[in-house]
Amino acid sequence: MDIDDDIPATGVDEVSNTVLPDIKGYQNKFWIMAPAGNDIGGSIYKNAMKFTTLLGENSTLDITCSDATVTPASVKLDGTAAAEATWHGTASETGDKEPGFKFNGNAVDLPIGVKVMKRRTVKVAVWLIPRLRANGTVDQLLYKPTQKELDDFLNSVYQPQVNMAFDCDVIETPPFKFDIADGTDFGAPAETLVPENGYLDTNNKGVAEETTLRDQWNDDKANVNVYIVGGVLGIRNRVWIESIHQLVSTGNFSLGHTDITRRSIFLVSSIATSDLQGLLDAVVHEVGHVILGPGHPDEVVKGKNSKGEIEWVNGGVAPLNGTQQDIRLMCSGRKRKKDGTARLLVKAEWDEAHSWCLSETKGDRMTP
Repeated sequence: MDIDDDIPATGVDEVSNTVLPDIKGYQNKFWIMAPAGNDIGGSIYKNAMKFTTLLGENSTLDITCSDATVTPASVKLDGTAAAEATWHGTASETGDKEPGFKFNGNAVDLPIGVKVMKRRTVKVAVWLIPRLRANGTVDQLLYKPTQKELDDFLNSVYQPQVNMAFDCDVIETPPFKFDIADGTDFGAPAETLVPENGYLDTNNKGVAEETTLRDQWNDDKANVNVYIVGGVLGIRNRVWIESIHQLVSTGNFSLGHTDITRRSIFLVSSIATSDLQGLLDAVVHEVGHVILGPGHPDEVVKGKNSKGEIEWVNGGVAPLNGTQQDIRLMCSGRKRKKDGTARLLVKAEWDEAHSWCLSETKGDRMTP
């Protein structure tokens, strides 16, 4: 028996069980996400997928599952074409379930699990910020995503996989003088960094010009604040190295950076941004860092933790080494497809998304 998504990256994990058990993110079965809840029109949320088998024609697969319904409950299999079924969660809370199966009337154990996921709404404040220079010149954003464009793209990625609905509030701010950092913002002599250098300057703690933006605009009730700025080429990570008395840039400049602790995302909308789709892709990826934490699956390495134990590091919650990673939502910008097709979330990421939602309910930023 095999299962597949009816549409790629819409609530079936058929990847995590294909790697070795010692690889982080491994699952010992296929997983199906069963979304719970109804929309405002009364229609139930559901997830479609497909069963296939080579065991013969005119076969029947009967399915039962606690806290979830499957339609049809008796799937007809002809040994060649895939048979579609849809799942809907009936529980009020998120949880992993073990469905029961009968093949032609006989009970069978199939490596298939179901995760019922409660509907959650994520509120996002998006600030569109033109750059104001000291001479009064204003640099506008090259691309300005609308609320509908943001809602539609975020929902197309997260709703089918983790049952999250996004509610974005887009605010166009007055031109703002944020390109103002000098060396003192990094514990260095002032002259080591010239203000108005055409970059958003920060470090891995989200200070300097990121702090300037966050102090000016921030919605404490939002789950995520997104700052999209115009007029700069990219984001530079600066570090003062006392031993050589230099303020250095670590790596190439990026077009996005996330301060996970403060649930803040910083993005550039300028000539370095490919197009509007590229900017939307960056938003949905960086939101993933807020929800799922740091790391990219394609950058995993074997290292040691604080106890000296060997473990996989830098790859996020599910590196799944050896699988196709350029279609994963959390793949790094160097390898991730930029056309909107890199959106896959796997079971370990579903679990992490649920944990994040629970933490947000405790902070009174999300309905329990």
